[in-house]
Amino acid sequence: NNLTAQGLTDALRSRSNWPKLLGCAGGWFLFDVTFYGNTIFQPTVLKVIFHSEGGTKVDGDSLQTNLCWQLAIVALIGLPGYYVAIYFMDRWGRKTIQIQGF
Repeated sequence: NNLTAQGLTDALRSRSNWPKLLGCAGGWFLFDVTFYGNTIFQPTVLKVIFHSEGGTKVDGDSLQTNLCWQLAIVALIGLPGYYVAIYFMDRWGRKTIQIQGF
């Protein structure tokens, strides 16, 4: 399929495409809100984890070492949720899991 500007305009005019378009765009919007929200509050989360008032130094002399440790810890916080989602994927369904993720 070669999608031209005219073809895109026709696709957007067709109301039958709107639920799919809104579902896709809405899903990405919610993903962006949660992803960037977590990224913005990452320093706050790390301060609570390490009980640190001045900063979030983990263990290391360089910024690069501390940053790698901090990113690893934040990634590990979400790991149990991934395993639970994989375990229940066939029972609950992919759509239900995705809705719960948002």
